[in-house]
Amino acid sequence: MSGLCPFVENFVRNVVEGSSNAGICAGIISVSDVRTGCLLGLKENGGRGDRFRLSIPYAGQHITWEVIFNSCYPEDPPEIILGAEDDEFNPDIECLKNYCSWDPANELSLLFTLKDLLSEYRSHHLSRLSGSRLEFDYNTLFDNSEFDSDDIEVYVPRKNGCSTGPVRFLIRLNVDFSGIPEYLLKDAPGGEVVALLLVNYKNLDGGTVYPHIQLSPRAECLFNMFGGIRLPPFPLEGCLVDYVLGVREQLNRTVLSIINGFVKRKEYTASFSANFGSQLIEFDTIAYKQITCLFEWQDFRFLVYVDLNLKFPQEQPTFTFQSVYHTKADGTPITRVYTNYPYSPRWGGLEMAARAK
Repeated sequence: MSGLCPFVENFVRNVVEGSSNAGICAGIISVSDVRTGCLLGLKENGGRGDRFRLSIPYAGQHITWEVIFNSCYPEDPPEIILGAEDDEFNPDIECLKNYCSWDPANELSLLFTLKDLLSEYRSHHLSRLSGSRLEFDYNTLFDNSEFDSDDIEVYVPRKNGCSTGPVRFLIRLNVDFSGIPEYLLKDAPGGEVVALLLVNYKNLDGGTVYPHIQLSPRAECLFNMFGGIRLPPFPLEGCLVDYVLGVREQLNRTVLSIINGFVKRKEYTASFSANFGSQLIEFDTIAYKQITCLFEWQDFRFLVYVDLNLKFPQEQPTFTFQSVYHTKADGTPITRVYTNYPYSPRWGGLEMAARAK
């Protein structure tokens, strides 16, 4: 945003920071090609850039619109010039309420105007589905009230006045991430935790279907800790709504498994502490992934490290015994790892700890 007029910069900052509120994108609106309408030029004019390009994520791609303010008349709304590929898009100005009632004192005015414009842009592309097989697929998404129109972006390209392909549906899956432990996201990029499904059709008749999961950087960081997400293939002659609901259920199960794993580790740690309280030295109070104890057997003292990985309870804890007296030739402590002991992921934490004893 370097080089923008101060009043323009405030509008643009709110657009970039509010990218997730402009559409359903998993990306960020970016700014480029800052220029000025002043005859002196950008440098000579003290960096008073009042026009620029916005690259806006939409339906799995980016559309570029040019925004032109007039630094001499900061109270006026900007002109917005659409891309050459959008020459058929002529929105009704009366539908752009925030543009018609432009408030130069409200730094969110440009963001709200872009939201209105993107809403009209989505309606414009939806109209291109009329009478096609994909119109039916689109409408079935609303049959059971699982989605609404704000959850879906559609892009239908045209060439020589005819709709072509590939046709893209971008669908917000509305996965509930609210129960995810905070520590898992502390090093993740900022922003929302969002999961989207991008469905590419060969043409308006359907044809070959290529589904692709799109995750916000924060969501991607989370799922990568647990092996990522693998989508099932789109079934031949399958119905879009069934596939979308199946993918959402898959993600919800994964999220629930992550939450349950954290709860189970915490439960196991509490149970282990109850069984071995006098031998307990320390335990992880954030992720509940490790417990350390000091044991004595026939005047011989040794440490026991209990490691619980992120796949617990499906994968059993690892017990590492470490001598406090002896070392190897390289100076590292002598250790022995044990995983062969009674264990079942179906047991509760108390039984797991008691069986390990």
